[in-house]
Amino acid sequence: GRAGGGGGGVPGHGSCTEEGSDNRKLKGMVMHELRSPLHGIIGLSNTLSQDESPMQKPLKMIGSSAERVLELVTNLMDYWTLAEEPVGELAQDAIDVGALVSEVVSRCKAATDKRGKPVQKQKVELTTSMAEDVGVLIGDQQSLLQMLYHMVHNALKFTHQGKVTVGAMPSVDGVCVQLVVEDTGIGIHKENQNRIFEVFHQEDASESRKYE
Repeated sequence: GRAGGGGGGVPGHGSCTEEGSDNRKLKGMVMHELRSPLHGIIGLSNTLSQDESPMQKPLKMIGSSAERVLELVTNLMDYWTLAEEPVGELAQDAIDVGALVSEVVSRCKAATDKRGKPVQKQKVELTTSMAEDVGVLIGDQQSLLQMLYHMVHNALKFTHQGKVTVGAMPSVDGVCVQLVVEDTGIGIHKENQNRIFEVFHQEDASESRKYE
């Protein structure tokens, strides 16, 4: 009985591994099939919207909507990857902090909402505050870029006047770099502050919410 019990777990483990591999392949295929036409829609709408015509504004809105869906698809893929697989070794890139912040600011200034309007409102200033002794750090550049972009984008979305500031400074011990995003927006209610890191959590999750 002991020998039989000891050998019973191996086939099941192999089956789970194969099933997990098949699921990842299926999700990867679905993501590819979604992203390819979205890239086509974005490219075509951007090309056609260059011409002066009554369709210029609708075409820009089509491109903007496709970009939002593409971003959502990419975020879902990232979430599935992190949810199914433990975080392994992150990339060890030499990151120019100043260049990273500049790229994020540039992207956010060009970002539009689902109606094709700039995320940065007219009465909002987007500024940077960089310490002189912040140079290069080692880390995963793509992950850091994505994280900082989402933070700044979110700050702009919830700020109607005033400013959003992206800052970088060395930590007190000089070992790390602190990246800070400050804004004069509506803020988060105190009772919800502990929940902001929950997956896909929104402070206002109602169908009639003001912000999307």
